[in-house]
Amino acid sequence: MRPLIAVITVVLLVASAAEAEAAPKARFKATPRAPTTAQVVKLDARASKCRRCRYRWQQLRGKKARKLGKGKGRVLRHRFPTAGVKRIRLTVIDRHGRRSRKTKRLRVRSAPRAGTPVPLPGPAPAPVVAPPPPVGPPPVSPLPPLGQPSCVAGATTATTAEQVRSTVEAGENVCVTTAVGDVNLNNLTSSTVRNIGTSGAGSMGALSLSGSSRITLRARFRSTEIADSNLITIEQSRLGGTDADRTLDTLIHISAQSDDVVIRDSELAWTDADNSGNTGYGIRAFHGDRMRIERNSFHNIGADAMQLGMDADLVIDRNEVAYTARPADSDEHSDDLQLISNGPNTSITNNYFHHCGWLSPTGPTTGCNSEALHAGTTNSLDFENNVEAHALGLPFIGDLGTGGTERSNATFRNNTWWDNGTQFADKPDLQWGLDGGVNNVWERNLVVAKMNFSPGAGFAQSGTRALDNLVGSYAMNAIGECISAACNRLGAVPIGYRKPAGVRW
Repeated sequence: MRPLIAVITVVLLVASAAEAEAAPKARFKATPRAPTTAQVVKLDARASKCRRCRYRWQQLRGKKARKLGKGKGRVLRHRFPTAGVKRIRLTVIDRHGRRSRKTKRLRVRSAPRAGTPVPLPGPAPAPVVAPPPPVGPPPVSPLPPLGQPSCVAGATTATTAEQVRSTVEAGENVCVTTAVGDVNLNNLTSSTVRNIGTSGAGSMGALSLSGSSRITLRARFRSTEIADSNLITIEQSRLGGTDADRTLDTLIHISAQSDDVVIRDSELAWTDADNSGNTGYGIRAFHGDRMRIERNSFHNIGADAMQLGMDADLVIDRNEVAYTARPADSDEHSDDLQLISNGPNTSITNNYFHHCGWLSPTGPTTGCNSEALHAGTTNSLDFENNVEAHALGLPFIGDLGTGGTERSNATFRNNTWWDNGTQFADKPDLQWGLDGGVNNVWERNLVVAKMNFSPGAGFAQSGTRALDNLVGSYAMNAIGECISAACNRLGAVPIGYRKPAGVRW
């Protein structure tokens, strides 16, 4: 009986050891991620969670699995002889026989044909003096499509909100193919970027992003709340309701410190506003560094298109904002841009703001403030090459609302304010309200019609150097560029806004 007892004891000890060890978890990455048939691909499984494991590499072809290369080892190097999508499976087997599998798709491209000439490096080109900014429409834009959601190749399909979260949590890319409603993406961090896209009828509701990192959205979704997150990118996305069903959501709300948030090449549209003061914003963002808002289309927004108070390094560039207007039954303010405060290195350039206060191109008109660049800071601001046109309300620099009326280290250059304040009898186009500050610059700006100064406010009072500006009636084209000879003096830098190449609209 003793030998039998000994055998049972050994079996029990082995079983308990297996239970004590965590189950294996297969993980691997391929380098390069987009190889050609001429390149050796490194398949690296060292991120797998497993002790004393065996590694088995296979390539799946239909229902068959064939050994890939030598087929073993944590790191495998292999050259694929043909182009196409390869399905690679890693199986990890621990010393107790437990297994974990991971399958990925790898797109292999054809290598360039032999004999393709390779340009030789030549002498360094002589420095070229940049010409003045072009007047008129830019050439065909090389920018990616605006507001066209997409899924990355090889993404895992998700048809429920739970699948979206679990797939991102597993470190995989996601493709949403049906309406899944609100999605919880809180506390999902990673050392690699995870992409969430939508395809066909795919859409999501409100996305919560708290305590998360390295998530890129290329999707159709209603809105998102971001807090204490970083490295969040929203690109080629469509946010908001529809023309037939506006949403009360704030489309992008950053409510707590969030760094390195990028919003680009997206469409943010179709919001409504009630009387709570908290609904219908395009972007409402407070606290965070290095936020970039680039090449987006904001339209038909019920509250402010952008209300911002970021800590440092904010960039707003090449956006179009139109038809920001509160509903007739709401007392919400509706600004194209409200800068309630700004940290250092804030840059607002090459933007086109128009028809603030118009609910649609044909009306009705309901009122707006247009722009409100509040003061009360010594932090640097560059406001350059923007146009504000056809607004019912007034653009304000300083004055109006919160933040005081002092500002220092601000540069306003090559901007145009045209056909604004049309709800006022004397139709001013701009209200200057700075009554204190130093080191401000007001240079080569155009105010078509009339510029108002608040009591006690002016260039001298605010430490502002004014040079080569025009105020009065001048000939304009449809997008707010001055075509008058006064704005295009021979041999001198043009006055007023000029549309740079690469601006989408």
